[in-house]
Amino acid sequence: YCSNSSMALTNVTISDNSVLGAGWRNGGGIYCSNSSMALTNVTISDNSAGRGGGIYIVSPSYNTTFNNVTISNNSAEYGGGIYFATTTSYRTFANITISNNSASSYGGGIYFDNSSPSLENVTITDNSAGYGGGGIYCAGTPSLINCILWNDSPQEARLASSNSSITIAYSDFQGGESSIVTNNGTVYWEENNIDADPLFVEADNSDYHLTVDSPCIDAGDPSITDPDGTISDIGAFSFYAPDAEFSANQIFGIAQIDVSFTDESPGASENIDSWLWDFGDGSTSTEQHPTHTYNLSSRIESFTVSLTINWLGGEDTVIKEDFITLYHPVMVDFSADTLIGKNELEVEFTSTPQGDYDSFFWDFGD
Repeated sequence: YCSNSSMALTNVTISDNSVLGAGWRNGGGIYCSNSSMALTNVTISDNSAGRGGGIYIVSPSYNTTFNNVTISNNSAEYGGGIYFATTTSYRTFANITISNNSASSYGGGIYFDNSSPSLENVTITDNSAGYGGGGIYCAGTPSLINCILWNDSPQEARLASSNSSITIAYSDFQGGESSIVTNNGTVYWEENNIDADPLFVEADNSDYHLTVDSPCIDAGDPSITDPDGTISDIGAFSFYAPDAEFSANQIFGIAQIDVSFTDESPGASENIDSWLWDFGDGSTSTEQHPTHTYNLSSRIESFTVSLTINWLGGEDTVIKEDFITLYHPVMVDFSADTLIGKNELEVEFTSTPQGDYDSFFWDFGD
């Protein structure tokens, strides 16, 4: 509960709460009024209230920010995921996933009440409402950019009356403009909206990242760039395709060596699901940073090493030809038939090498 104050939450899960008692019962997970709120890596799930099952937010301050926030499986009579009340246009809410929330009346994902915030890179999907506005119920004037509205029922958006409007640009909106129930309200259908399956990685398991073939990749507002420097993607998650790369602590050795490999694929910890190493000698590994023992089976031998990474529905492979090389050890010794003489001495030298060798070079010291 946050009123006339400042709240910052990082790496927090708020779940299984409910608002009891008479009245509107606002904000099952969070109630925020006339306050600043900074949420980073926050999950709000399985909460319930009369309005705003996940969050009830009224008149937030200018520096309210969301970063990687998930609002899911919450329920309310109005605004299953979020209920915005009296939220003005200069507030921007970005990088939010609103999914699988429900409202018994209106606004399964979001209910806008006399509010006009901007939503940027928000994914609204798999929400439902009893009477209308499965994704959004609009009794205000919000704007959406780089947003996905998909598979919400009974429709993605419903406007309350002629006093309501919604502005949509660079978004993936199921059913397109004609699917919006307007009730004499106004839809500002702006540039480069699409109506195409966003191709989530695994929506059934609430993974709403984009697969490599998603039409939402690089389809957002070109004035906005993703962290990788490309044109912004549509939706809460920027598509990231790391390139496989690796190094080794040693690449040459005699007869037998232990090699430690290091995965150097950009974004490995955050984005990569699995690793498959092929060491070139019939052995493999699925560790991220494996160590492998090489043994020489001939005079000289080179091994080609490859690494395949899998990430969010895609994969990449790097192959390094003849990356590891082993040599057979050579040891040398010699003897002489005579060691002492006068004036002139003829000496017969005999080499006693061990191992596989190519040539001899003698230095007689004179």
